[in-house]
Amino acid sequence: PPATMMFFTATMLAAIAAAASAEHLRGSMAALPAALLGAGPAGTYEGSETVLDQKINAKVVLTSDNAMDLSISGVVDINCSGEAYSFDGASGAITLNDVGTEGDCVHDALAKSGATLDGITYVAESDRIDVTVMYELLTLTMELDHVDAGMVSSVENLGLVAPISDLYEKYFFRFLEATPSGTYEGSKTVLDQKINAKVVLTSDNAMDLSISGVVDINCSGEAYSFDGASGAITLNDVGTEGDCVHDALAKSGATLDGITYVAESDRIDVTVMYELLTLTMELDHVDAGMVSSVEN
Repeated sequence: PPATMMFFTATMLAAIAAAASAEHLRGSMAALPAALLGAGPAGTYEGSETVLDQKINAKVVLTSDNAMDLSISGVVDINCSGEAYSFDGASGAITLNDVGTEGDCVHDALAKSGATLDGITYVAESDRIDVTVMYELLTLTMELDHVDAGMVSSVENLGLVAPISDLYEKYFFRFLEATPSGTYEGSKTVLDQKINAKVVLTSDNAMDLSISGVVDINCSGEAYSFDGASGAITLNDVGTEGDCVHDALAKSGATLDGITYVAESDRIDVTVMYELLTLTMELDHVDAGMVSSVEN
C-alpha cells in the first residue's frame, strides 16, 4: 500500500542519512551494505559454486580478529578451525599465517587434495570474502556472502529496531521496482582461461550479449523478455536457427542454461554449459542507472 511504501521509504532515507553522517552518497547504491556494516570482515561467510558438474561449498567463520575456521568441500576437502590470520585493510588481503607450514591443518589438507591456496580477499564494497584455490588446471574463486548481520541498528526517532542491511535487502529494490537496466560486466577464470561477459540492455526488450573465452558470442539487438517475479531473462529467439546467439552457441558447442537478474545485488547471472562445464558468470552493474543522493 502507498502508506506502507512511504513509511519504509522514510525509514530507509533516515537510516542511510544517519549512517552516512550527513554526507551525500556517492557512486552505486550497491556499496551501501559494506559501508553500513563497516570496513573489516566479521562473522560468517558462505558460498557455493558448480564446476565440472560438481558442487563445491565453502565457509569462513571469523571467530576473532586473528582466528578463523575454514571449510571447503568438493574437489578440495578442508575442515580447519582456529587458523591464525592477518588482515590488510588497504588491499583486503586475508593471509593465513601458517598455511606454508607442514603440520598446519589447511596446509596439510591442501597437500592431501593436491591443491594450493591462491588467496583470500575481503571485498568491502560487497561485504564478501573471495577464496581462490588452484586444483590441477582449474583456478576456482569462491565468492562467500555474509550470512549474519554483524550489527544491530536502531532508528529510534521512528520507533524501529532492525538491521539496516535487512531493510536494504528487503525493501530498497522494491522502491526501485527492480528491473535490470544499463550495462553489466564480469569475468571468471576457468581451466586457466579468462572468460569475459557483457550484457547491455539497450531497451526494455532488446540487449547486446558478448562472451569471449571458451565460448565466443558477440550479438546485438537480441530480443528478450523479463519475468520480474523470478528474475528470469529469456532470449526469445535463442532456439531459432539463424539467430545470432543460437548460431554462436552451436558453433562453440555450448548451450545457454539461463540468464537471471538478481535484484538484491543488482547483477545479472549468465549460465552457459560447455562440454562437462557449467559456468555461471556474475555480471555486475557498471553504470549507476540512477543518481542517488540523500538531501536534507
